[in-house]
Amino acid sequence: MKRAVLVIALFAHVCLRAETSFVALNAETNEIIAASGSDIDTRYSPCSTFKIALSLAGYDLGILKNEHEPVWLYDGSKVFFESHKTSQSPKTWMSFSVIWYSKVLAQQIGQSRLQSFLSQFAYGNQDLSGDGTEGGYKAAHLSSSLQISPNEQVAFLKHVVNADLPISAHAIQMTKEILFERAISDGRLFGKTGSGFDPNGGMLGWYVGWLETSENGKYVFALLMKDLDAFPSKEERQKLVIDLLHSRFGGVHE
Repeated sequence: MKRAVLVIALFAHVCLRAETSFVALNAETNEIIAASGSDIDTRYSPCSTFKIALSLAGYDLGILKNEHEPVWLYDGSKVFFESHKTSQSPKTWMSFSVIWYSKVLAQQIGQSRLQSFLSQFAYGNQDLSGDGTEGGYKAAHLSSSLQISPNEQVAFLKHVVNADLPISAHAIQMTKEILFERAISDGRLFGKTGSGFDPNGGMLGWYVGWLETSENGKYVFALLMKDLDAFPSKEERQKLVIDLLHSRFGGVHE
């Protein structure tokens, strides 16, 4: 516990008022490794972590082919990063969290089919109405109607890791491949960040995914930070998750 407190303290310069909730479980035994924070059962916008569900649907339908296809041209949408104003592939879409690519993919999937996938995935509140947001169902995951809790995130990810969703093996395998982040000393880290604004005020920061270790099995996790003063980087979120996992059962290091 002391280590976890120290790790969270490292982020004081980034998130002075942040409230952190963290859930992790063994994907093979269903053993809960960590469950801390006041919001593990509270639903929030998934933000860009929803790209995991979009990827599964896109590959299952054959819209997405592999890591590099299809390449779609920048459509002129408003973007926050200059690097997004260029052609994107499934891998770059996931790695750089390109919102316009998500919207094009959602449109090609279609609302009714996407709704069906969310039902099969038991994904949060499954609300794709968009709640008046510009873009409708294509932007429902961006501080809008679609919401999911940290506990629901790990339940969903457990099915991804165990490949027991009612979709093709290809869809699951390709989604895993584009979610791979990096190797650590005793395993491989897969994950997706998400950042956005809480309708109740403040900023949200997610990091969800799983860790495959050579000796300790596979662990799915969901980190949620709210009331942020600034968005932590991907690297900062990765370090926090790795250290929190290490503080719970050891054996996990950079």
